[in-house]
Amino acid sequence: MHPIITALTHNFERHYANLMQTHQEQSKQMGFRDQSAQFVRFAQLLRLTFDWKQQFSINDLGCGAGDLYSFLKGQNLHFHYSGYDMLPLMVLEAEKRFQKEEQARFFHLAHTSDMEPADIVFASGIFNLKYDAPDVGWQDYIEKTLVEMFKKSNKALVFNALTTYSDPHKQATELHYSNPLELFHFCKTNLASNVVLYHDYGHYDFTIAVTKD
Repeated sequence: MHPIITALTHNFERHYANLMQTHQEQSKQMGFRDQSAQFVRFAQLLRLTFDWKQQFSINDLGCGAGDLYSFLKGQNLHFHYSGYDMLPLMVLEAEKRFQKEEQARFFHLAHTSDMEPADIVFASGIFNLKYDAPDVGWQDYIEKTLVEMFKKSNKALVFNALTTYSDPHKQATELHYSNPLELFHFCKTNLASNVVLYHDYGHYDFTIAVTKD
């Protein structure tokens, strides 16, 4: 686990434990405004150029309580899903929700490098909440995580992040806003030549898909 994440683990645990106790709606427990806002982000992940009719495997890094699995299952796709999260309470909640689902597995993860390989590696929302972590250290965490995600992907990785193009007066101090052009450049120069940036879906974030050459 990146040192900057290790230092914030207790903050994350308290944050999500409080959300889960406060809200009944699943999407709000994960920090979204509502299910519509959550599903918009999930839908962008599937804009990846890929033959979605085939059987494939997925790693969901920062899986939370497994909401992405539920969304993907509703798309009538044929896949095997592995959800990974650094918070045990999330893994326990996901296992409880989907204990009868043979195609879904959930794991507590200390290091991104410990993931098993999969065709596609998704990460939704894991780069946003940073509290008072310095921007330089947080950027280092993002880049190192993307490198490990790419190593574990057989075909592609897809992730999202909050954008620096958000209205300044609406930006929250505890959140990190990434420059989409800088992350596009990082992926293009360090991961693969086939990189697509989606910043056209009416929200204050963006999605990047990186396909192996």
